[in-house]
Amino acid sequence: MGFSLPRTALGRVGGLVTVEKGIASVAKAQARGGTSEADMDGNVNLRPLLSLSQADLHLRFRPAIGV
Repeated sequence: MGFSLPRTALGRVGGLVTVEKGIASVAKAQARGGTSEADMDGNVNLRPLLSLSQADLHLRFRPAIGV
């Protein structure tokens, strides 16, 4: 299940990720410019197999209207 998005340019991408005791903390990751804006924060509990890691992330995505 899912949905498709039109082609999107994120522009400048930046952020801060710290890893401590098997938890990757994402703070103030953002993308600005291009055809959209996005902000993300939260944690990822890392496992030996990345596909088994559990993400608790908050994403705010704002596409540009009329582009």
